[in-house]
Parts: sequence; structure tokens; C-alpha cells
Amino acid sequence: MITTCNQEYKEGMQDASRPLIREASTGGTVERHFRVAEVAVLSGLAVGSIRRKLARREISFRKAGRAVLIPQSEVTRLLGKYVPAVNT
Repeated sequence: MITTCNQEYKEGMQDASRPLIREASTGGTVERHFRVAEVAVLSGLAVGSIRRKLARREISFRKAGRAVLIPQSEVTRLLGKYVPAVNT
């Protein structure tokens, strides 16, 4: 069955039993990693915007098979620059 990225994202976010956070060991320490869709939800940006930033290497990432994993330190750095829109 062929699915689009948005379908996979919606299915993944609806499944509450699936863990949203992954952990990877890096030299003795454990750092949490997030998938692209999870970073998009946390930051309020579109999935395409996150993927564009990854392609430009504005956000560092790791690959585990086909999965793109973004370290928590990068998410924190990205959210540090995030300024929510002011509703008028």
C-alpha cells in the first residue's frame, strides 16, 4: 500500500500507544530524538519546512534506516528561536 507522508503522520499521531520519543546512545550519554513530524508539531512549523531546514543542514540529524531522527539539543535550539505569532 502506498501512503503519503501526511497519511503516515496522521496515523502515527493518532496512535497514542506508540512512543513519541526515541533515545539513542552517543558516547556514553543518552539523548532523546524526535521524528520530523514530532518536531513540526512541537515547533508549529509545517513538516515541509522542517524537511527544508534539514536539507539545508540548518538542523542536524541522524538517520536510522529510513527514519530521520533529530536530537533533543537541536529541537531545543530550534524552539529557542521560535517566536509565536501574536493574535490580534
